[in-house]
Amino acid sequence: GAVMLALQYGQDANIVTVFPDDNKKYLSTDYSLEPILTENSLVPQIELKSVRAYR
Repeated sequence: GAVMLALQYGQDANIVTVFPDDNKKYLSTDYSLEPILTENSLVPQIELKSVRAYR
């Protein structure tokens, strides 16, 4: 969803993604595997600019 919004609104848009937990429960699942990239994959172009944690 965030990548689709970024493509729609352009390079100057601010897109925020909220991660609701620390991801520890996913370490033994397929979510922790490296993605299989195709030539059309957007993954190599995604850059995490900042992280802010709240408790």
